[in-house]
Amino acid sequence: MSRFSVKSIKTKLILYFAVTILIVASTLGVVSYLLSQRTVTAEVNEALEMLATQGAEQVRLNAEMATMSLYELATRARVRSMDWETQRDALAPDVERLGFLGMAVVTPDGLARYVDGTTAQLGDRDYVQQAFRGESSVSDPIVSRVTNQVVMMIAVPIEVDNRIAAVLIGRMDADLLSSVTRSIRFGKDGYSFMINSQGTLIAHDNQELVLTQANFIEQARTDSQYAELAGVMQRMVKGETGTGDYMFSGSMRYMGFAPVPGTGWSLAVGSYRDTVLSGIYSMRNTLLWVTSVAFLLGLALAYFIGHSIAKPIMKLSNIAGIIAGGNLDIEVDIRSKDEIGALGHAFALMAENVNEAMTNISASSEQVSAGAQQVSAASQDLSQGSTEQASSIEEVTASIEQLAAQTKENAANASQANGISGEARGLAEKGNRQMQDMLGAMDEINRSSANIAKIIKVIDEIAFQTNILALNAAVEAARAGQHGKGFAVVAEEVRNLAARSANAARETTEMIENSINKVQGGTSMANDTAAALASIMESVGKAAALVENIASASNEQAAGISQISQAIMQISDVVQQNSATAEESAAASEELSSQAEMLKEMVGKFTLKKTSAARYSFD
Repeated sequence: MSRFSVKSIKTKLILYFAVTILIVASTLGVVSYLLSQRTVTAEVNEALEMLATQGAEQVRLNAEMATMSLYELATRARVRSMDWETQRDALAPDVERLGFLGMAVVTPDGLARYVDGTTAQLGDRDYVQQAFRGESSVSDPIVSRVTNQVVMMIAVPIEVDNRIAAVLIGRMDADLLSSVTRSIRFGKDGYSFMINSQGTLIAHDNQELVLTQANFIEQARTDSQYAELAGVMQRMVKGETGTGDYMFSGSMRYMGFAPVPGTGWSLAVGSYRDTVLSGIYSMRNTLLWVTSVAFLLGLALAYFIGHSIAKPIMKLSNIAGIIAGGNLDIEVDIRSKDEIGALGHAFALMAENVNEAMTNISASSEQVSAGAQQVSAASQDLSQGSTEQASSIEEVTASIEQLAAQTKENAANASQANGISGEARGLAEKGNRQMQDMLGAMDEINRSSANIAKIIKVIDEIAFQTNILALNAAVEAARAGQHGKGFAVVAEEVRNLAARSANAARETTEMIENSINKVQGGTSMANDTAAALASIMESVGKAAALVENIASASNEQAAGISQISQAIMQISDVVQQNSATAEESAAASEELSSQAEMLKEMVGKFTLKKTSAARYSFD
């Protein structure tokens, strides 16, 4: 099963419509609420700033009116007389009329004489010192040194002969400022207050804060809950005009503020955000209700639309299931004219096309199967023949390689024999030369033997003559008698030597004759040997030429056999490649035959259209 549950198209349409309506309604509601809130907030801030500006102007006018009243009194002759009694009589009727709690004249020594008879030392008061400098001033609410009440003092200079002779002051109830702030409201729970240049409250609905001179800027330094309010008040202290919001006592508040011209004061008008946005909250609730109603109506509309769309689609889904089951023997009767009808028509056309395609595929698969079997058989035969041919070529290649090896060996032996024949020819020529030399030597020996024979013949003749001489000497010695005995002995010895020389000559002659005979025999044999060596040398030359021709032919034959061997090796490679290709073709043919059978089985799963088919219609 899949990881996600399958939802019907009707459910999906309902969900899509519902989510779309919810998103659109929520977006419109949120955008409307935020825009309305922003608009109302901007208008409220503008209104608060305008109220603060108007309130500040009202306070300025009130202070200016009171100041002008005192100016009018300070210009009277009786007040400028600098006679206290006269001044008191002149001021007393106007104290209550002008709304003052009391009036006094402050002399340069700082002594203040009030109309009611009280006095006070006020020379150190800022408003008095400012008046002596020729400027009117309005003090912050302060505690009176006379009544110990929180009051507000107004001071104007009294000029006599172009010099400031004294200062006229008027005491007013400080609650007058609070009464002004109480009169300024925005909404039913709005509020307003005033602070001075130090941030101290000088007017507030809560008079206790004024009496204690509360200063939230100072308190924020030790208490963080006043931080946002202190931030707005710091802008007020700087004399800015504007708006701000802050959290105070658990509620968010909006505030507009403006400075009071001519003073160091600033007036603020505020309101609670919940009060300001109460109408927006009501609109938000209305939007939520309208969004809920629209969501429910959208759900109902989505259900109706989803049902009207899903019904024909479910019918088409059933037909698709029949087609998925392999039954193409169907027809679709289309009545609807919308996109669903077009889809149904497309389904019918698809079924017809698939049916036709499957019919053609079935016929083609049978032809492909038969052809594949034929190709497979032919490929098997080709593969077998190629294998046998490759085996035969391998045997021929082996034989040729063996023959090539033997031919190379014969060529090498022939070359070696050629070399040996050359050596033998050289030796025969050398032997012939030596034999000729020996024949020459034998001729010399014959000639020397002949010469020796001649010498020996001479020696033999000398020995013969000596022997004769010795005989003659012996005869003469015998004739001499006693005196010739020694000579006879010598003659005898000479005769003996001559005899021995003759014997030696005869023996030498015999030996020389034997040598000459043997030399002649050797010469004859040497001549025969020389002739044989010449014949041998001629035969060896012819044999060497033949061996050289054989060696050259053997080398050429070995080269030709090597080329034949290479050609047969290439033929063997081609035959082996053909054999491998034939085997691959056979395998591919078998695979094609298997795929054709599988295709036939797959096509066989479909029920093709042959007769009238079931009809489906859409309402």
